[in-house]
Amino acid sequence: MNGAPGAPTAPTTAGRSRTAWTHPSLRSFRSLHRLLPDCDTVELLTVGIDVGSATFHLSVSRVVLERRTQELSTRYDVVSREPLVTSPICFTPYLPSGDIDAAAVDTAVRRCYAEGGVDPDEIDSGVVLLTGAALLRRNARALAERLAGSAGQFVCATAGHHYEAVLAAHGSGAVARSRKTPDPIVALDVGGATTKLALVRRGELLATAAVGVGSRLLAWDQDRRLVRVEASIVPLAESVGVVAEPGHVIEPEQVDAVCDQLALAVVAQLDPRAGSEGGARTMLLTDRFPVPDRPFEIVASGGVAEYFGSPVPSIAGDREAADRADRDDLRDRDDLRDRDDLRDRDDLHDLGPRLARALLARLGAAGLGGRLRGGEQRIRATVVGASQFSTQVSGSTIAVDAAALPLHHVPVVRPPLDLGSEDVDPEAVASALATSLDQRFSPQDLPGTLAVSLRWRGDPTYARLRAVAAGLVSGFGSGQPVTGVRRLVVAVDTDVASSLGRIMTTELGVERGAALCLDHLDLGDLDYVDVGRPVAPAHVVPVVVKSLLFGAVGEHSAEADPANSRFAGRADQRTPQAGHQATPEADSQGEPT
Repeated sequence: MNGAPGAPTAPTTAGRSRTAWTHPSLRSFRSLHRLLPDCDTVELLTVGIDVGSATFHLSVSRVVLERRTQELSTRYDVVSREPLVTSPICFTPYLPSGDIDAAAVDTAVRRCYAEGGVDPDEIDSGVVLLTGAALLRRNARALAERLAGSAGQFVCATAGHHYEAVLAAHGSGAVARSRKTPDPIVALDVGGATTKLALVRRGELLATAAVGVGSRLLAWDQDRRLVRVEASIVPLAESVGVVAEPGHVIEPEQVDAVCDQLALAVVAQLDPRAGSEGGARTMLLTDRFPVPDRPFEIVASGGVAEYFGSPVPSIAGDREAADRADRDDLRDRDDLRDRDDLRDRDDLHDLGPRLARALLARLGAAGLGGRLRGGEQRIRATVVGASQFSTQVSGSTIAVDAAALPLHHVPVVRPPLDLGSEDVDPEAVASALATSLDQRFSPQDLPGTLAVSLRWRGDPTYARLRAVAAGLVSGFGSGQPVTGVRRLVVAVDTDVASSLGRIMTTELGVERGAALCLDHLDLGDLDYVDVGRPVAPAHVVPVVVKSLLFGAVGEHSAEADPANSRFAGRADQRTPQAGHQATPEADSQGEPT
């Protein structure tokens, strides 16, 4: 069966289109790329590659950024995003061992590039994102790194519930819509193995959560014998009397019973009154989702949302259509396969169509059915988010050594510093940095390269800049480092990076390349960051802020070796706070590649 371990390895398309679609403006992009008349505009060719439990696909986009010239700032803001190449949606190929067939995926990606007329050397930035149960395969990280290495100049490997939820919220249009409505919006992305939720208000992402609910937790062959069983669904299936074992026959009514409980696990995050009975309580992968006060809208995306059908209005539709949907009884909806691609297929032999129906029923019973909207992108929401919203650029007043770039997988810490006081104490800066390191790393796991995020407050006087620089140098050392960190990336949120870097190298004896200072970046504690080479003529660097949560989604599926859930990068088992991803310990030295 397509998409199941043991299936033929050559990827097949899940929809009707079998060649990549290319926007005509890709040719005009080539004629303008890097030939801009001044330093106030930056154009990037970016890619997003999404490898999920059931399918994989990619999107190439043009992202245009302009400098805030009227504010005399070096900050660059995104002014436009345009999709240029969209691949067909292909089934994720598996080997008999349960691993993803990396060679087949790599070949398919190269073929999509060729059909779309894309040269990997033209790709400036982007991400490879592994999602759902694909994270648990033994070769997941190796696959992500392989694709990242061949997909462009600065393409980064990423994984994690929080990061995926953020990208899906952007790609579905939920974030953009939240800027136009006073009501909060919940972005609901239902994929192959996980469902991600993101709370958005007025363009700001406030919280995320993930539930182990998806269409590919169970899959069967033409005789209805189970060929794929993710271990996470076994307790839930047992709670409704269903035996979830490979080779066991599963009947339609049993599928409905399982899907009803899966839908309950999702809706319980949106309506506490729904409760969480039976095995549904075991499906939450993060802290509970902070339910906003009603009314709130739900913007649905992911492969399962493709089955919702046209009666669920799109957020791109008109108000009249939305009002009609408010009067619909969503609980009895049966027209789930009236659209193209995956939407008109019932031969995928998985939970998708019945899970969609169960979600509509549970949302309707909770009084939330009339608030449901389809995203501008559904199955492609995450990959569009990865292509168009994953990359930012620094300001142009930076201090970098191009020979030290690019850097990948650099862990970020944000020391508890108050830089608003007039007098900055270097010892306090060093102490705060040491505290952050102690909280995140054990002595034997200290990274070779570390990013420190600072929020600058107050005037950028020489005395204050030198005090901060001295504290940082004291904290990580230039000769015999106290922490073992050999390279420091300083990210500040305003135009002081160049001055900090100059003081560190010319006055404090830090070797060139051992300290890189970037401005107009606001990084969160527990993030990871990748830094690319400078982009001419603006002299900015592309930056991808990401998570690296490989192998920490839950148990592996029944067909594969249980050891597949363990990777070189160990996952921190601390419970994540709402709005954040679980924290992987540093497993990379952040060295140039």
